[in-house]
Amino acid sequence: KLRERLNQLSADVRALDNNLAEADGANRSHLQRRRDAKAAERTHAKQQLDEVQARLGKLEALTLDASWIAEQLQGFHQVWRNLLPRNRVRVIQSVVARVDVDEPNGDVEIALQPWVGEGLKGDGRAA
Repeated sequence: KLRERLNQLSADVRALDNNLAEADGANRSHLQRRRDAKAAERTHAKQQLDEVQARLGKLEALTLDASWIAEQLQGFHQVWRNLLPRNRVRVIQSVVARVDVDEPNGDVEIALQPWVGEGLKGDGRAA
């Protein structure tokens, strides 16, 4: 709908530009105000569309990163099986910053170490 709105506003601005070319006096100043208002509205709609597209891009990247991470973890159980208990703890602590448990509600919240999030911002494969 944003793209449709942006297209309509662009068409409105073009039409007002055409009318401005032929207008004079008070009518011209009225058309100029309408054109400026439509142009501002178009700019706002463009910014909204850009924000939505940026968010979608981030979601797609996270989805791709999640898929890649899942692939990489397929064989991790073999590594885990061979780790000594103290090394298992070290692996978990290097990835997990904090675990909060809300027993009455049955909720568990896991906060990851900052480097994990930083790695996911760029190319998750580097993390």
